[in-house]
Amino acid sequence: MTCPRCGAAYLPADPECPHCGLPFPTATAATSVIHQGPSRTTRDSERPWIIRGTSVVGVLLAAFLVLHFIGPGDDGTVSTWRPADLPDIGPSASASAANLPSLDADGIPTAENLAASGSVKADRTAAPGTDGAGQKVTYGAENLIDHDPRTAWRVAGFGTGEAITITLAATSRIQVVGLTNGYTKVDATSGKDWYPDGRRILSVTWIFDNGTNVNQNLQDDDRSVQLLRIPAIDAQSVRLQINTTTTPGDFTDDYTSISEVFLGKG
Repeated sequence: MTCPRCGAAYLPADPECPHCGLPFPTATAATSVIHQGPSRTTRDSERPWIIRGTSVVGVLLAAFLVLHFIGPGDDGTVSTWRPADLPDIGPSASASAANLPSLDADGIPTAENLAASGSVKADRTAAPGTDGAGQKVTYGAENLIDHDPRTAWRVAGFGTGEAITITLAATSRIQVVGLTNGYTKVDATSGKDWYPDGRRILSVTWIFDNGTNVNQNLQDDDRSVQLLRIPAIDAQSVRLQINTTTTPGDFTDDYTSISEVFLGKG
């Protein structure tokens, strides 16, 4: 499917165009709403509400409905998200290469990562998979702080509204944030490159426990940890929320992933 405004490709599950942000409302001549849950084997990205019925009052309500998805997540939990659920986000900090930590050969900052000494928890996590050698691969949030670009946290579908909470060992001054915007692994056995086949993240919000929110826009095709210098913030808990993603390069690989996250003193 293609966006009527910009022509970009998108999946039926996408609530908005991943390129220009055009929302995709659901239009129907139905008159009442029935929420028909999918089977547990249905993927998160293939769970539209089914709208049907005969109530006259429902005609007025249906005109205001937007695309809305609900279903069991990969970990058995129920996921419900609407665009209105996003927080009131603040302005983006200015991105500058000046005074940012240097990166190693794998694109990971050489400076101390405050997140590595804390704990990381994701709202949801995709079920395990297998690599080219037939070995089990897991996608837990702990992969985000293992300094290994070949591991990742991931979740099925467009990922919008999904969040990861990083809890530091103690309140710390944070001046640099960063993340990879996709799954940067190339399979050693099959040669499969996971980065272009999956979704890549274009925008996130860092939500600090002192009430400060900072937006970060990400560059597609940059596999390194993309860093952003921010005004100094003293915090112990940081919530990383995904705002927008691309469509997957391969529609059979419909996952949103992050390989590494970074919180630095600057």
